Amino acid sequence: MTSGEQPTLLEEMTMNKLTPMILAIIMLASTSLVALDWSELENNSLTEADGRSGPDAEVGDILSPRATTTDSITGEQLHTLKAGDDVHFEAYIENVGDSAITEMGITVTVYLSEGGARGNIALDAAGNELSWTNGDVVCDDSFVCPWSSLGAGALLDSGKYTMSYQGSPVTWTPMTGDYVVVVTTDAVGDADPGNDYSENQVSVVDWTDIIVDLAWDSGKEIEGGSGDKAFTLTVETGGSSSWSARGIQLELAVEGTLLTAVDNDGTDIMGTNVIGDNSSATSGFGTYGSTVTWMHQDDANNTTSGERHVIGFENSSTWNGVVSPDTSGSSGDYSISVQMVSYVIYGQLPECSETVAGNSSSGETEPMTYIHYCEVEMTQDDDAATSEDMIEGKVQTFHDIGVTSLIINQGYTMDGNLVESGPDNPGLTEGPLNPAWSNIQASVRHLGSDIMVTYDWEVSFEIENIISGAVHTEVADMCHDGLGDPYDHHELGESWVAASAFETGEACIMFNFAPGIYDVTATVSMVGGAVGTEDMSARNDDSS
Repeated sequence: MTSGEQPTLLEEMTMNKLTPMILAIIMLASTSLVALDWSELENNSLTEADGRSGPDAEVGDILSPRATTTDSITGEQLHTLKAGDDVHFEAYIENVGDSAITEMGITVTVYLSEGGARGNIALDAAGNELSWTNGDVVCDDSFVCPWSSLGAGALLDSGKYTMSYQGSPVTWTPMTGDYVVVVTTDAVGDADPGNDYSENQVSVVDWTDIIVDLAWDSGKEIEGGSGDKAFTLTVETGGSSSWSARGIQLELAVEGTLLTAVDNDGTDIMGTNVIGDNSSATSGFGTYGSTVTWMHQDDANNTTSGERHVIGFENSSTWNGVVSPDTSGSSGDYSISVQMVSYVIYGQLPECSETVAGNSSSGETEPMTYIHYCEVEMTQDDDAATSEDMIEGKVQTFHDIGVTSLIINQGYTMDGNLVESGPDNPGLTEGPLNPAWSNIQASVRHLGSDIMVTYDWEVSFEIENIISGAVHTEVADMCHDGLGDPYDHHELGESWVAASAFETGEACIMFNFAPGIYDVTATVSMVGGAVGTEDMSARNDDSS
């Protein structure tokens, strides 16, 4: 029908029939909506929610090892693992359900990465699969599980659970390669299995390390008082596989309140010095001799040699010096610091490439690239933390005592609280421990600059059950039931009075370990003493 035309009889009849049909449909829909029971919908929703209620273990993140990522600008891999360095597994695990978890196990598995996906389970050096399951993380037996339950909304081990197996932390010593680390929980009645795991992609790489170490020959952490103070600089190579370092150069800085500073040859070393100029047999670190410095890729007889200082893998070299403090004043400080400047590596390296013209079978000239063997200077290794060190001293007498070791002795036969025999299992420095009476023993030492200045002392032991939060504190200054001969209390140092003071001492206590996870700390402190003889270094006062 065009505009302006009147509808025909057939069209008018069709429209008349559609109108009541549309009204009827609207009325039916309205009636259905009125009759709908909205409470029924609400109940159905609640029923579905109730189906998901209960305990729900969620692996929120793997804290260790961290996932390896790639810098989008430089292409550098970040957070890689070092081949041969032990790795422990830590995870953030939470009960996100609305009721407690009463039984739960945890599994850690390391897979080979195949294009970013999980491949086969990786193997260790002995051919064993890298997969560990601890089924006794949460249960109702306190002699088996460290946690009896994990409440709704609670974090396992304060949000940093370390995977353990048979009472000891699980340790992975990785080889180079790409891996997928997966942490999985298995909680009884878990409401949502979809959040029971987390995975990290990690890459393990080879690494090299130049390790420098400065130490006072006296063994003291900080020197003090008058007289010459000898020191030793040690240089060592480390890494994940065998290699050697050539021509190591270090920068040594000697500063402070000093009269003189010389090396073994009597050369003045006050101020800043470059050590290891490699100009002679005695001016570098390592073994001096002739060695190959360049070799052709395809011709082992085409070589160049030169005189070099070389340190082999995990070998070391030492350098010595002596400083004399200026004691004309009543106080003053001095220091000796060292940092790695450079070293040289030898091998078939990208920097050794050479491109030359060559002939093809077609008679046309085509370039050929060789990767020769050559020397390359490096200014940074793969572990900057070990590339520098410092020792310090004071003109005045330096007062210091410290804890040198902390051990746990087990294997005692007891009569009530009295020791009848033992220990049969002494000198433990880590778990697992047997739930039994044990001896906690700390060794202490005089670390001051003047051994004739003696110090009275005591050790405070703190044993914390990190599951229950219970803390036991006890003080001791002698040790009769520990490792070694019985020790009665004496001051630390040396004295003209026979047997009144000794350089070292022992303190120990007996403690009955119940099943659980513990932090044990021993802290030594001076007792009494004259004004001005207080402990001047807190860095060595405790051990855990």
